[in-house]
Amino acid sequence: MSNDQSVKCKVVRKIGSLSGSEKKSNWNKELNLVSWSDNPAKFDIRPWGPNNQPGRGITLTFDEFKKLVIHGVKFLKETSEVVLETDVSNIDDEFWNNLLEHS
Repeated sequence: MSNDQSVKCKVVRKIGSLSGSEKKSNWNKELNLVSWSDNPAKFDIRPWGPNNQPGRGITLTFDEFKKLVIHGVKFLKETSEVVLETDVSNIDDEFWNNLLEHS
């Protein structure tokens, strides 16, 4: 790909880090709103390296992101900690119900 056809990306808003940097690579997986090639910003999950170099990731429209969150919350509510290897038992039903009602 020649320089005049390169893909441009602009992080419109940093939402949050999903994982810290790998020990050797200094890459951080993040959730951001990103505009690719001057298109409207989309939700974006990918690792970012030194000098804000984007790795391979996924972009989602608002509706896709909303469905991901809803499915994720339903999965977490219904799944045992054995499957998740994380203790979700301390999260009460009111939390889950409020989250789902506002989606």
